[in-house]
Amino acid sequence: MKNKKKLYSIALASAILIFTYSVLILPVASATQVTKINNTLPPVAAFTSNVTSGNAPLVVLFTDTGTGGVPTSWLWDFGDGIHSKHAMNATHTFTKPGIYNVALKVTNAAGNSSITRPGYITVTTGSPAEKPVADFYSPEAEKVLNGDTDPGIYENEVISFFDNSTGSPTSWEWDFGDGNTSTQRNPTHAYGKIGGYTVNLTVRNAAGRDTISKYGYVLMGIRSEAPSPAYFSSDVISGYAPLTVTFLDDKDAEFPNYPIWREWDFGDGVTQTYMVDNNSSATPHATHTYEKPGKYSVTLYLDNRGGKSIITKHNYIKVKDQNIADLEIPIANFSSNVTWGYAPLAVQFTDLSQNAKSRAWDFDSDGKPDLSSQNPIYVYTAPGTYFVNLTINNAYGFSSKITTITVLESSSSGSSKSGGSSSRGSGGGGGSPEPAKNVEVKELSQAFITNGKPVKFDFTKNATCVVYVTFDAKRTFGKTTTIAEQLKGKSALVSELPSEEVYKSFNIWIGNGGIATSKNIENPTVCFKVDKSWIKDKKIDPASITLNKYSEKKWGQLAVNLSREDDKFLYFTAETPESSSFVITGKTKSPGDENKTGAKPELETRATNGTDAGIEGLDAGLKTNPEESKSTPSFEIIYGLASLFAVFLYGRKQI
Repeated sequence: MKNKKKLYSIALASAILIFTYSVLILPVASATQVTKINNTLPPVAAFTSNVTSGNAPLVVLFTDTGTGGVPTSWLWDFGDGIHSKHAMNATHTFTKPGIYNVALKVTNAAGNSSITRPGYITVTTGSPAEKPVADFYSPEAEKVLNGDTDPGIYENEVISFFDNSTGSPTSWEWDFGDGNTSTQRNPTHAYGKIGGYTVNLTVRNAAGRDTISKYGYVLMGIRSEAPSPAYFSSDVISGYAPLTVTFLDDKDAEFPNYPIWREWDFGDGVTQTYMVDNNSSATPHATHTYEKPGKYSVTLYLDNRGGKSIITKHNYIKVKDQNIADLEIPIANFSSNVTWGYAPLAVQFTDLSQNAKSRAWDFDSDGKPDLSSQNPIYVYTAPGTYFVNLTINNAYGFSSKITTITVLESSSSGSSKSGGSSSRGSGGGGGSPEPAKNVEVKELSQAFITNGKPVKFDFTKNATCVVYVTFDAKRTFGKTTTIAEQLKGKSALVSELPSEEVYKSFNIWIGNGGIATSKNIENPTVCFKVDKSWIKDKKIDPASITLNKYSEKKWGQLAVNLSREDDKFLYFTAETPESSSFVITGKTKSPGDENKTGAKPELETRATNGTDAGIEGLDAGLKTNPEESKSTPSFEIIYGLASLFAVFLYGRKQI
């Protein structure tokens, strides 16, 4: 009897040990394993800047574009003896001319990464300031003028223009004489109609501006001989319809009957051609009546015995409607490359106003004009919401437009200098407004955005729950970077999380902001994935999985479709009107739902192909695997309780 009691005591002690191990030890080991799986990935260093060269003092905004895990520290070395610690996006002022190597080291708990870009920043002397002197040439146009080309210039033939200005201009404004313009330094252009075109170039720098105009520089429609520009004038150039205009061939007026052939193109579909030698009554004058309001380009083409001449005056005649007031009312308008971002935030503003003779920018909400340049850059150094006001004026009055720029506080500050800047150039900065401490992992994808073409950003490293982003482009933005950020918890940009069970929170940012709007894109779709283990562990109804979008300070659910599945994930797509903060949620099954069998109509409507096969695959993917169940804490608890109960029965029987 004593041996039986001893055996019972040993068995009871063993059962207690098994129960303790299953309840206390295994959950800790399991939690430790999950922690290891979710550890932050090591970062991969990379960066860009808004400019790489310019005159001293040169303000440069450096932007972290690294991949992998989110860094917890950033160390910038600007190559001039100054470092910036813990600033994800750093603004630095290079005060002396020179060529500088820039390096970035990023670190987190999983590792570190460094990148050095030799000779990345070139700073030239900024003084003394010299006003530019405009000049240019076109090889194709010069050959025609000099008679060095046999065929001449054809319609729609691309010709080149090269800036030959002195004084180091920083901006260029071309007027090709046919209504087309360019701001490139060395542009190309194709003329679509026979004519003689006057080309203008205006160059600017900090010291001033200069303009050169080359009359009749591009001469089209003349073959196999050296042409020259023609000259004409008129008694009026504007008036109300019907408007009668008398044109005068100035050279023929100076040398009577000098041309032997003349053709006028009045720009409204009417031409007048005659041979002077065959018409003694032909004079250097031509009279024409414009019946409808509009702007008309006039061309004179003639043979002056020594060679052919041609000239076109773009929008030379302006015919007005008597029923419409003739006022050039100013209309203020402008855009910016970003509307929010971390401090320091560099913003490029572009003036899109009409009929502006002068302008004044107020960037910092103080009611005082800051700059008067057309397309300035301004750097916001302090967090806050700023009202930007552009006011334009002309003789008929003034007009204003106001918009806001939101500057968020950086997670930490660097030691580099920063401040407002009015220098012209490409914009930069912005990035994600989400504090780095909230981001678990991010992945970048790049693609070209071209008007009229579909665009797809693939996140091939599978670092986040976002698989891809697609849309159809309505405007061209060129090479663009899209960021997918998977967050540790609630985004700092939202007030609260949705009430359902949360799977993942993430952000999507396309470019530097302002791209993902209905004006620029259409049919935007995001594809995301959900781990089947989360569905099983949380007892989630797969049909309830949805994507929540944060807009206007509240959450809204987007319609989703189950597109496919594999052994580990379910893949969903959803149409979303713009990039934002998102949360993937699902609802826990009720006990009654778990016992129900049969079809799932709601889930079937989410299947992309609408077949039962996809639903059966989903069910199969969610079935319990006996081997997997043994590794879960719930199985060990049940096993321990069963052991205790068996020992108890055994003890009673033996006693």
